[in-house]
Amino acid sequence: MNRITIAFFLQNLNGGGAEKSVVNLSNCLTNYGFNIDIVLVNKSVIAYSDELDDRVNIIDLKKDRSLKSIFALKKYLEKNKPDVIMSSVTHTNIIMILVKLLLMKSTTKVVINQVNHLSSIVESNFKYSFFKIIIIKSIVSMYGLADGVISMSKGVELDLLQNGLKGDSTFIYNPVVTDKMLAKSKGSLEDYEGVTFIAIGRLVKQKNFHLLIDAFMLVRKKIKSRLLILGEGPLRGSLESKISNSGFKHDILLMGFVDNPYIYLKNADVFVLTSLWEGFGNVIVESLALGTQVVSTNCPSGPEEILENGKYGFLSSSYNKNEIADLMIKAVSNPINEKILEERGNYFSAEKAALEYKDFLLK
Repeated sequence: MNRITIAFFLQNLNGGGAEKSVVNLSNCLTNYGFNIDIVLVNKSVIAYSDELDDRVNIIDLKKDRSLKSIFALKKYLEKNKPDVIMSSVTHTNIIMILVKLLLMKSTTKVVINQVNHLSSIVESNFKYSFFKIIIIKSIVSMYGLADGVISMSKGVELDLLQNGLKGDSTFIYNPVVTDKMLAKSKGSLEDYEGVTFIAIGRLVKQKNFHLLIDAFMLVRKKIKSRLLILGEGPLRGSLESKISNSGFKHDILLMGFVDNPYIYLKNADVFVLTSLWEGFGNVIVESLALGTQVVSTNCPSGPEEILENGKYGFLSSSYNKNEIADLMIKAVSNPINEKILEERGNYFSAEKAALEYKDFLLK
């Protein structure tokens, strides 16, 4: 009897929450007895090579842009005929739908995974409301051509439904917590006498690190502390300039990309997320699972769901630096019990999510 093949289509595996989720899913589904293909527009560097099960097949389409991968992806599907293929991230979802239209007689089930809050992405990137509405409605209409749509949070799915999504839809929380993740958090860093705040993410507008630095400067005036920002991106220059002029340049450290962020998360006192939007918030879950306090903006969408409206963390009602600074101090002075945080974090295990994905992908 032939084993079922599940394929995942991505731009690359160079890092990021969507890519990490696919790695965790692939490992679990491989253990459940499925053949797993990860089909990449371009293989380039695989950031998670040490975490990916050796039994997972990497298919490199060897294209430098997603649009150029359409016919290569079509050829892969015609030749390999996986039972189901799932794409992640908006632009690869669109590519996947275009390929589906070219393969009218294909037996492969096509599922797309919306990993971010679509309306917020479009709002951020386009100036005129008229164009924003057209773009959102067009993308959602294309999504309706898929055999199924999975969103990574209730908020992300609700956004799609409110914009007219038709067809088979659900939400499944990300597969975040794994034994490997917990094992990599073991160990200690250099001693520091004050409080360590930490943030993790690409240095881009979405993550709103300028606001984080403003809030931290208020905190630093009251308590001895430092801020570690892990991640790389196009806003490094402007952030470096802001830090240089802050008066606390020795207390705010841009760490760049770090191979093992978990040891930093485990040893930090408070994780802070100041994003303008998210799809879910993997790093919030990672922080909880490692017993680290969480302060987050109540952005669309994910943080409110993970933290249950403040039960498991400190949720800001605004993007006001004073409110966020107050919550950062509160997380230090009145922390939530670590065991409660860890229990909540472990709810978002990779195994639990993989079973839910399996049921939806193969129904």
